[in-house]
Amino acid sequence: IRALTYGIKPADEMETRKVSGNIVPAMITTTSLVSALSCIELIKLVLKAPLRSHKNAFVNLALPFFAFTSPLPAEEYRGL
Repeated sequence: IRALTYGIKPADEMETRKVSGNIVPAMITTTSLVSALSCIELIKLVLKAPLRSHKNAFVNLALPFFAFTSPLPAEEYRGL
């Protein structure tokens, strides 16, 4: 019913399994990568590493494309 609502051609059970079989591993791979990068940054934070050693990451596994940038220091306000 949802496929018809969005104008998607209905698929049989085997086609649905084929598509979902490709989606689940991609989700697991992406989640693993994001978790690993987050853990690395947390370790740097706990070790009080300087800001220049921390990195922002942009990842596109479909290309594959990995970009890392250094974060900017936060603005400081007096009296807060």
